[in-house]
Amino acid sequence: MISKNQRLGRKLFAGVWKGGRRITSPLFSVVFVQNIDFTSNRFAVVVPKKVVSSAVNRNKIRRRVYGGLRKYISLLNSTSFSIILIAKSSMADKTYKEVVAEVEKVLNKIFSLRIEKGADKA
Repeated sequence: MISKNQRLGRKLFAGVWKGGRRITSPLFSVVFVQNIDFTSNRFAVVVPKKVVSSAVNRNKIRRRVYGGLRKYISLLNSTSFSIILIAKSSMADKTYKEVVAEVEKVLNKIFSLRIEKGADKA
């Protein structure tokens, strides 16, 4: 689990869900928005019941994703984002290493999108 100040709360979740950009990967759908009010990144992981019906397995997937995020949080302090990671059904049979690799790819994609968007304005 990540610290409380790095988790996306319920009130902020709705704003990110409505106004965020969306990208997809083989294991996740991702919704994100750049923060103006906060200096740290905030994350939420969602594993729908349609994806995995067992609560035990949903929590297992959630812990794996948060573990992957924890590995990269210290490297992401340059810009602040609110990020929601929604697990897809293909996530159910993946190992921890596969999940961590996909988390890294998604974070790289988000931060490269920010750079490209910023380069267009300059």
